[in-house]
Amino acid sequence: MIKSVFNEIDPLILPLQKENQRLYQALSTIAKGVDTVSVAADINKQIDFGVFQRFELPGLRADGTDTHWTRPRLYLPRNSGNNLVAKDLPNFQPRLTLQYVGISAKVPLAGGGPYIVDILISRDQGVTFASIFKVSNPLNLIVGQVTGSNKIFSIGTLLDGDLFRIDESGTDGTLAGIEIYLLGNLIIQQ
Repeated sequence: MIKSVFNEIDPLILPLQKENQRLYQALSTIAKGVDTVSVAADINKQIDFGVFQRFELPGLRADGTDTHWTRPRLYLPRNSGNNLVAKDLPNFQPRLTLQYVGISAKVPLAGGGPYIVDILISRDQGVTFASIFKVSNPLNLIVGQVTGSNKIFSIGTLLDGDLFRIDESGTDGTLAGIEIYLLGNLIIQQ
């Protein structure tokens, strides 16, 4: 919670309201300006931290649709009241802007491939899904590779409550222990 400079200084400068009205107005305006800047700085603190979502796909991997054991849901940061960060701001729209998706494998592909992981999201409770990646640039691992990444997205903005689905293809019977992570910044649009 931001402490208001105006609320703290107003009792001190209140006697000036009658004696020197211009000085009182100037000091009040400065105090209110400091409050405004403090609020903006606090919002920036909330925006400037990274957010991530991690998926673990243990064991030997096999081609398939919807291969994660559950439908993970994106939860954006919340305050102590369990409300989305900046919920008290008018017209707020917190969202996660993707910057990077990484993948790592405990045991790499021995042959074939590439191993392709598609991350899809749904905003209608799992009725329809759309890939976050462009068709021409999927997240993949080639033979012998244990890490990979992607920074090119067809859907680069995720919302609180988005459901995820993982589809896999190009497995060879040796690839095992996959971890996928999405990194991005929390953005609050007023």
